[in-house]
Amino acid sequence: MLGRNTGHSRPYGRNPYYGYDRIDQHPFLLGQPADGRLPPMERVLSVTLGGQSRIYPFRELSAQPVVNDRLNGTGFVVFAVGRLLSVLDDESIRESKALVEATAWKNTTSSYPEELTFSLVGSEIRDDQTDSVWNVLGEAVDGRLRGSRLEPLDSGVHFAFAWLAFNPETDIHSSGESD
Repeated sequence: MLGRNTGHSRPYGRNPYYGYDRIDQHPFLLGQPADGRLPPMERVLSVTLGGQSRIYPFRELSAQPVVNDRLNGTGFVVFAVGRLLSVLDDESIRESKALVEATAWKNTTSSYPEELTFSLVGSEIRDDQTDSVWNVLGEAVDGRLRGSRLEPLDSGVHFAFAWLAFNPETDIHSSGESD
């Protein structure tokens, strides 16, 4: 069992790097100029399929929380409907700003092998083909496909400067674009 009584004075719940993720900051470990296509500290969701990558800026996902897309010939969906606290925003983590919770999924299931498209209807993610309700974890929680799961994609959340420093050929998603 984990506990706070470790014999050492530690300010658990306090962030020694608060303010690090402010979008206008220059990353302290980046000695070269950052890729100018996005603010360096913009958080992004990366998706990689068949050796090709695309990133989804969180500011775009905040405005468009469900994105149906294609990359390298494969259809998929990005969900960004949940919220998580940033551990790098405020000195007190519980006072930190909320960020989108972004995930990426293949848009077929074993029980429905045709491609599904998804929409945000009120606060629910629904597929347009069966009107089933999905959660951010890729599980149908209501409707005809209840209990079905979408397959997760190779994806992750990063700061734009870090992803683009190692993957400069990456496409950046912009509303209305797809493969």
